[in-house]
Amino acid sequence: MTRMTFKTAGTAALLALGLGTMGATAAFAEQHMDAGDTAEVQAFQAATMSLTDAVKAAETDTSGKAMSAEFETDDAATGMYHVEVAMTDGTTKTVAVNPADGTVTAVAMDAKDQNDEASDGDGETNDDNN
Repeated sequence: MTRMTFKTAGTAALLALGLGTMGATAAFAEQHMDAGDTAEVQAFQAATMSLTDAVKAAETDTSGKAMSAEFETDDAATGMYHVEVAMTDGTTKTVAVNPADGTVTAVAMDAKDQNDEASDGDGETNDDNN
């Protein structure tokens, strides 16, 4: 065999090994999807409102611009869209959009979000009392 044939055969073997590994990983992930993931997918597919419509509802309600959106079943068995909105004053706000009727409600910030908002980007907390 020539040197070029060895390189070609080696490349083909590595490519086949990589493709086989990706296929096995996908099959493993599919087999090990937990019941919570399955329930969330079913709730999402049963929702009458699309993600696009939820973003529009959040933007209309807040007069802001959506930065991110996701569907979660943490808040309700039927699921809710959570939309993070950039406000015109430079702050962000997270709202929940009910996929059944499109109602928009503010989401209380958790401690991590409050700390992130208080940070000015250099790891220090903003303190207006200085």
